[in-house]
Amino acid sequence: MESLYYLIPLFVILVFIMPVFITLKASYNVFNNRGAVGVFLFGKKLKSFIFSFSGMSIKLYDEKGIKEEDIDFESQEAVVVENLVGQIKDKTRLKLLQVNYNIGLGDAFQTAIFCGVVNFCILTFFTRLKSSKPTASMLVCDNIAYNQYVFESAVTLKFSISLFDIAYSFINSVILSLKKKSEK
Repeated sequence: MESLYYLIPLFVILVFIMPVFITLKASYNVFNNRGAVGVFLFGKKLKSFIFSFSGMSIKLYDEKGIKEEDIDFESQEAVVVENLVGQIKDKTRLKLLQVNYNIGLGDAFQTAIFCGVVNFCILTFFTRLKSSKPTASMLVCDNIAYNQYVFESAVTLKFSISLFDIAYSFINSVILSLKKKSEK
């Protein structure tokens, strides 16, 4: 009966080691200056918001209203986020990367040439990414609007990471940013 108490720490350890599947969906329309981002955990929506850029600030629209944030690339939070992204990108396991775009420049010839270049650039990026993440599935869906003015894109990113890796990366990035701050 006493050995059943060992299941509690085993369960806690398994929660920290098991991968968490996160899906990030983002879209942006250049002409309307509107975008949307959604974060999903195991297929359930966690957070979603609409955004737009204005100068060096970003406007976030969510259920609570509009919030305008200035973008400061030299702040302490920006340094922590930069270090966190650098730490996490090596620990994630990419499952799916899907890029959708709808481009039209008004002229069929210019649209075809431009979309060919865009498709080439995306496939080159996928080739480079596939060499470092060989188990990832990558997909390009293009919709060419030959005689319209439209520039929309959407990205779906599905990856997995463990809670331990997130916690370790966050603590390490905070320590690195404090170390960088003390060196100044």
